[in-house]
Amino acid sequence: MENKFPKSLIVVPWFIVAGLFLNASLPFIGTPAVASNGIQKIAFCDPSSGNCTKVFNNGNLSIRN
Repeated sequence: MENKFPKSLIVVPWFIVAGLFLNASLPFIGTPAVASNGIQKIAFCDPSSGNCTKVFNNGNLSIRN
């Protein structure tokens, strides 16, 4: 038994495969993200108490008032 598919149905899976391949390879060919104005800082704070965390160079967190 021989299956015959229209060319339009054969092209669609190739576009899907190409899109998935390009999507998966984007981190390898893309440019890295760079901060535009130097170092950016983020503070994690509790709005009800006003306590914020401090991040140390070794990655540890401490809660400060």
